[in-house]
Amino acid sequence: MAENILSRDWICRQLGIALLAAIPAGVLVIALLAYTKNPLIALIAPLGFVLALLVVIRPCLGIYAILLSTPLESLASIDFQLMKGLKLSLVGLVTIALLANLWTENKPSRSSARPYSTILALVLVAGCLSTLLSPSPGASLLGLAQIILVCSYYLALSHSSLAGRFAPGFLRSVAVLSSLFAAEAILQSLLGYRGWLGSQEQRFTELGGGMATLWASVERGSATIGSSNAAGLFFCAGMLIALIHAVAQPHARVRYAFMAAVSGLGLMATFSRGALLGLASAGLFALWLGGHRTLRRSIALLLLALGGVALAVPRADMLAAIRIDQRGLTAAGSRFEVWRQARTIIEEHPIVGVGFYNYQKEAEEMQWHPGAPVHPHNGLLKSLSEEGILGALAYLLYIAAFLRTSYSTLRHFPSCGPQHWVFLSIACVGTADFGQELVDAGATFGGSSLAILFVTLLGIQVNLRESLASCQNRSHAAPF
Repeated sequence: MAENILSRDWICRQLGIALLAAIPAGVLVIALLAYTKNPLIALIAPLGFVLALLVVIRPCLGIYAILLSTPLESLASIDFQLMKGLKLSLVGLVTIALLANLWTENKPSRSSARPYSTILALVLVAGCLSTLLSPSPGASLLGLAQIILVCSYYLALSHSSLAGRFAPGFLRSVAVLSSLFAAEAILQSLLGYRGWLGSQEQRFTELGGGMATLWASVERGSATIGSSNAAGLFFCAGMLIALIHAVAQPHARVRYAFMAAVSGLGLMATFSRGALLGLASAGLFALWLGGHRTLRRSIALLLLALGGVALAVPRADMLAAIRIDQRGLTAAGSRFEVWRQARTIIEEHPIVGVGFYNYQKEAEEMQWHPGAPVHPHNGLLKSLSEEGILGALAYLLYIAAFLRTSYSTLRHFPSCGPQHWVFLSIACVGTADFGQELVDAGATFGGSSLAILFVTLLGIQVNLRESLASCQNRSHAAPF
């Protein structure tokens, strides 16, 4: 046994030395190549080297770095795809560090991944089939690699003992980060994207009218996030976490209530209908947890309130405020047009879909409008068009597994003490993400920043759930 442990430790040391030797060499090459195109990247590269070293030593720092990079998608003149590549590289490094920790801890395999393991396997099978039979396998292979990376990250995190220890602090960090970037979105909404308030890509979108609203002096805010819709969903998550924390933790009620208010204003500044739909979904789920009587009363009060608003506010003004005026109707109509377009693609590729990153190409080849979107703005339609029937089935099972796991955890562990607000926060944030995917996609699975954040929350959820179940079993087995 000692020889095995010694051999394992020796292998870990050699692997660590190889990684530490490869990382600076890679960073140096990146810095030299980037200097000719963007000196800012050359300055960031050494910081990335230091971060990589810290992640290898302390994976928990890497998980916080992933969180910090979530809203950093549109900075100065840095390309969005480059930021995404750096983020996925960080996820891969954290996954390796977590798996190395599990190996050195020599712990038996845990069942914390059980709620989602079958679904992840189904997603991978569907992704492999759609990639093999895709019209453009090369592009689809890139998406499949991201799916494999995210699945590996989730499995490593859900089995690691780190997830349970840093869960409350991680959620508090989401609330703090959301309020900070929401403040920037509010300023963008009022002042525009000039100067330090906007990146080059955001100013280009602003010039094209992509940030315009009903009011000429007000624009859609997005902070440093890639789109206003993604920013709205991130602020929605921060608002929900801060609000739940304010209710559950009286000692910090004022501070977190203020954070929730700022994030809520930031959400409104994005003018994202999907984020508002997600927020409503989270509210309904929370009321459902409170019991059917509470849910019925709350829905009745909501309908009365909406009826009063409809009578008091002119219909044209109300529709314009939520971007369903004459200009908004065009946007909404294009959304329905995209769904009809997705239906045509699904009818032509019903079994395995067209593969990842091929939707836009297929749509343009059908001679639809040249500016076809990269996905059909609906989670189920995205799964159907990309991965076919198996992908759609996996998506529906994904939703059912999340709702079942969240509901059963909150019902079966009502006295989980300080961890109760963590479970409730994850349940509400996840419900908001799935609610938003009724009119958008990419928030719950894949290589996007929000999807990686959601998968992190899933890892925390199942890890804490397993820990509570183990503690409960030990308490029942204890002798009197």
